[in-house]
Amino acid sequence: MPGQPPIITLLTDFGTADPYAAAMKGAILMVHPEARIVDLTHEAPAHDIRAAAFLLRSCYPYFPRGTIHVAVVDPGVGGSRLPIILTTAEHYFIGPDNGIFTYVIETEEVRDVRSITARHYMRETVSPTFHGRDVFAPAAAYLARGVSKEAFGEPVAEPVRFELPRAVLSGRTIRASVLHVDRFGNVVLCVTRRQLEQAQERTGTRDLRCVAGGAEISGLRTHYEGAPPGRPFFLFGSAGYLEIQRTTLSSTAPP
Repeated sequence: MPGQPPIITLLTDFGTADPYAAAMKGAILMVHPEARIVDLTHEAPAHDIRAAAFLLRSCYPYFPRGTIHVAVVDPGVGGSRLPIILTTAEHYFIGPDNGIFTYVIETEEVRDVRSITARHYMRETVSPTFHGRDVFAPAAAYLARGVSKEAFGEPVAEPVRFELPRAVLSGRTIRASVLHVDRFGNVVLCVTRRQLEQAQERTGTRDLRCVAGGAEISGLRTHYEGAPPGRPFFLFGSAGYLEIQRTTLSSTAPP
C-alpha cells in the first residue's frame, strides 16, 4: 500500500498484566516492522463477546479509511469457529467468527467475508489457545503489507451474528437493555435518539422517568452544566445511545 502503512488496532480481553497483548504486537512487528499499532482496549470483559462487539462499534468509525481492526475475545479458540477477515467500504476487521462483528455487519456495507486458512500467513507454530498471536496478528500484518484479502482463504457466506438488543415500546413504557457500564458508572442503554423520538410521538408525551436502584431518574439533559451533583439523569452520550449518568461535586464524566 502506498504511503504510510495502514493502522492496525487491537481490541482484546487479555488485560495488561499478562504478556498476551504484547505478544500480539510482537507477532505483527515480526511481519511488518513499520506497522502502526493502536490499542483500542485490552480490558473488554473476559469472554464477553457482546460487550466486546459494543466496544468495537464505539471506536472503529473514528479511524481512517483502510484501518485494520483486530478484535479477539474468543472463548471458542481452537474449536470449530472460523478465523475471518471482514471487509467493509472503509475498514477491515480480523478476528473469530463468533459474533464479535455483529454491530459492523448491522451498520456497514459488508463487501467481503472470508476465512483465514492459508498457513503461510500464520506463524509457523499455531497454538490452539492463542490464535490472537499466531493467526489474527500475522494476518493483520500481511494485509497491512499489501497481501490481497483473497489470498487468505475462501469466502464465508453467513458470518455469525447475535441478535442486537433493541428497545421495545409497550404502552407508555420503553423496555431497554444495558449495553455497557463505563468506568465512570454511566449506564448505556439500547435506546437511540430516533427511538425515543418515535416513542414520544406515539405516546404524546415528552416525559422521561424511571426508577433504578432505588433512585428516581427523570428529565433529559443535553449537557452536564447545571446538572445537580450526585443525582442521576438521562443524557445521550457520544455513542448515540441514551445513558443514565451522574455528576459529582469534584468531577464530571466524559461526553
